[in-house]
Amino acid sequence: TRTQNAKLHAGDVSQTIEVSAANEEATLDTTDATIGNNIDVKLLNDLPVQVRDTPAALFSLQPGVVADSVTGARTDQSDVTVDGLDVNDITTGQTFQIVANAPVDTVEEFRGTVAGELANSGPASGGQFQLVTKSGTNAWHGNLNEYHRDTSTAANYWFDDNTGVPLAHYVQNQFGGSVGGPIKKDKAFFF
Repeated sequence: TRTQNAKLHAGDVSQTIEVSAANEEATLDTTDATIGNNIDVKLLNDLPVQVRDTPAALFSLQPGVVADSVTGARTDQSDVTVDGLDVNDITTGQTFQIVANAPVDTVEEFRGTVAGELANSGPASGGQFQLVTKSGTNAWHGNLNEYHRDTSTAANYWFDDNTGVPLAHYVQNQFGGSVGGPIKKDKAFFF
C-alpha cells in the first residue's frame, strides 16, 4: 500500500451539497479493496452456534459464503490460519476442512476476507480466514457455560404438523468453559 499526495485547486463554487450519515462510526477503508469483516469477540461469545467446537460456523457469517464455496471459488481455494499457521487439510481439498481445532470460545479475533485479497493475505484465491486464539494475562480469567436447547423452544416442521405427526422430543445440553492466567508474572501465561 502506498500513499500518493496530490494537490487539488478549488474552482468556482456553483452549489453546496451537504451529506450527513446516521451512523457516524462507519468509515470508508481507503487503503485496500478487500471485502470481509472483523467479527467482534463479544458477538462470538453471544452467537447461538449449535456446535461450538469448530470455527466453521464463523466462516458462514461472511458475505459471499455459501455452503462450501466462497464467492464462487473452487472448494480447495480458501485459506484458514490459526495464530498465523496454515491449518488447511490438503488431503480433503474442501473448504473449511482444517487440521487444527479452534473452538468458538477460544477465539479472540476473527477476520474473514472473501474478495479483493491483498498479496500478503495467503496463497489461495478464495476466502481468507484468520483466527487468533485467546492468551493468558497476569490476571486470572475464565468462564463456565451451558448451551441448552429443548423441545419447548422449537416448532414442529410444517409437513409433520399438517399430517398430525407430533414434535419429536429433543434435548441438547452442551457444557464448556475456559481458564487463563499467569504461570510467571510478566513472563509466561496459559489459556
